[in-house]
Amino acid sequence: MHKASQGRSKAVYVNNMMEFKADRIKLVEEIARDANESFGLESIDYVMHCGDCIYYWKSSERHPVLFRRTATAEEEIFNLDVLEQNCEFIEIIEFKISPDLKYIAVIYDISGKELNDFAIIDIDSKNVIYRIRSMRIGSLVSWSNSSSEVCVSQYNGLNINQNIIKINLRDECGNSLLHHGEAEVISIGGVGSDQFLICESDGENCNYYIKDEKSEFKIDEPCEGYDVAVEYQNGEAFLIENRYSKLVIYHLCLEEREFKIFTSLNCESEPVEILISSEYICLIESSGTSRIIYKYCKYDNYYQRSAIYTSSDSVLSFVKPIGSLINSETIMISELLYTSYSRIITLGDNNSLNSIRENGLRLSIKSSSKSINLNGTSVPVTEIYAANHKMKHRVILTLYASYGIPNLPFYDPILLYMILFENVKFVIVHSRGTGGLGEVWTESGKGAVGKLNSVEDFLSVAEYYYQLNGMQLSAMANSAGATLLLSAVHRRHEFFSRIVLKAPFVSVVETLLNANLPYSIEDRAEWGDPTILDDLILMNRLDPMRNIRRIKDAKLPDLMVFSSENDIRSSEGKIVDYLRHYAKVSPSSDILLESSKNSGHSGESVRSNAICNKIASYMFLLNI
Repeated sequence: MHKASQGRSKAVYVNNMMEFKADRIKLVEEIARDANESFGLESIDYVMHCGDCIYYWKSSERHPVLFRRTATAEEEIFNLDVLEQNCEFIEIIEFKISPDLKYIAVIYDISGKELNDFAIIDIDSKNVIYRIRSMRIGSLVSWSNSSSEVCVSQYNGLNINQNIIKINLRDECGNSLLHHGEAEVISIGGVGSDQFLICESDGENCNYYIKDEKSEFKIDEPCEGYDVAVEYQNGEAFLIENRYSKLVIYHLCLEEREFKIFTSLNCESEPVEILISSEYICLIESSGTSRIIYKYCKYDNYYQRSAIYTSSDSVLSFVKPIGSLINSETIMISELLYTSYSRIITLGDNNSLNSIRENGLRLSIKSSSKSINLNGTSVPVTEIYAANHKMKHRVILTLYASYGIPNLPFYDPILLYMILFENVKFVIVHSRGTGGLGEVWTESGKGAVGKLNSVEDFLSVAEYYYQLNGMQLSAMANSAGATLLLSAVHRRHEFFSRIVLKAPFVSVVETLLNANLPYSIEDRAEWGDPTILDDLILMNRLDPMRNIRRIKDAKLPDLMVFSSENDIRSSEGKIVDYLRHYAKVSPSSDILLESSKNSGHSGESVRSNAICNKIASYMFLLNI
């Protein structure tokens, strides 16, 4: 591996990565084979429920395959090759099954530039019956209750859902503009045979519209929720707004155009998934690492609450619920375990656990949660490590702490291999800004002040493990989390030996000052507004590009970076510019760059490439 030197070009960084992989290709293949034989390399994602079935994508030889699962059987619906053959990159943005279970509406990206396409597939024939290309399709899709119409959102110039396009299957799939938004459209829901409920948000309040081809009805009372679920039946709709630890349920009579609060539910912790039926609400609450499932039975004007399931044992305490379904008799929960890629739990009317079906192995892996307090703030962390190792663990830290997204454990067979055979302790740091830990914790990690809070929390945890182990740490992070990690490294680089970054956001201030770039305006709520002087002063302390230019000679950690030429969120040009400055500050540090032409912000979609990159990341962090 070559050492970094001043003025290095992108080609030199890429060559270093190629040499790194070439030197270890046989070992990479061995690890992939062993991990596959031990744990299976399949994973589940993009889960949704419809009717009495769960639909989800499962990894295959190249791209994911859509499956339909009931409590007793599983069948393949279609391969992504139906959409696009022989493509190097494809990412599913969203998909919905029609209520009559005959069609799938899919939003997907094949460029990595988030210029999404849209298609409708006939489930029986597996043929594409309708497609929209090059119209800046957004990220929202919904069917009407009659299954004859489907709505899909359309981005404006800043990648914000604004317009709604309606496709009529009875009219040979003709499309028309149903809604031109004045603000960001955050949800669409079918609330009648041919009617749609559209929710717009200006960042503070939500406005609702009910629309069909001939009429429009605007609900006068603005609402405050940030997540909306809709249940429609017999001319009525129930809207459930998620306000962190409180749910507000609105009742809407479509014929009389009446809209009023039905009831409010106070939750003990933050809801992470809400599912509603004609008879009750199924609510999965998060209290950090445990999950509690509540059922609210609906009566005349209130809901009676009962807890029906709690994830409590050593494995279940790290369950990530990724899809559920409800009918009149049972609740079926499809869960993603850290040590097992799928699990189905069926709960009957008597709230008893009827059956568990699990794929995968129970391994000798321990998981624990604790809080670390070195600087006055208790920071929760999740540790995952092998139970039978007696030597000091090799610690790898990670964080995200942005956009209110929970940072939950996930099924990663390559990491499981490293935990069992390379003595890794994997530590997820839930810095302020992480979702699922309550409104105060999430909101205190937003804005210019909040992001510095997130960095302080991460550094407190890093200092704790640095002192505990008596050796430097490794760390890895993606996207916004990578930005926070870099900011922490700039301040206390002595804690870290090696770091891996995927699609880092390295030029925060300059990007957010350019109002013409996608996401720059909406991201100011998360990172701060550089047009405000007080925010700008704080953002300069966080911004990786501005920080690296101020650092003099120092021994910074060795660095591996993954980027994409097509990424519109994290500019590869800015990343390369940052690496040049990094090499000048720390000429003895190893710097490797993986530059992809066939991926986007989320990374490689071809399964073999993604596995290879993941193994290379851990080998780099562990200096294998």
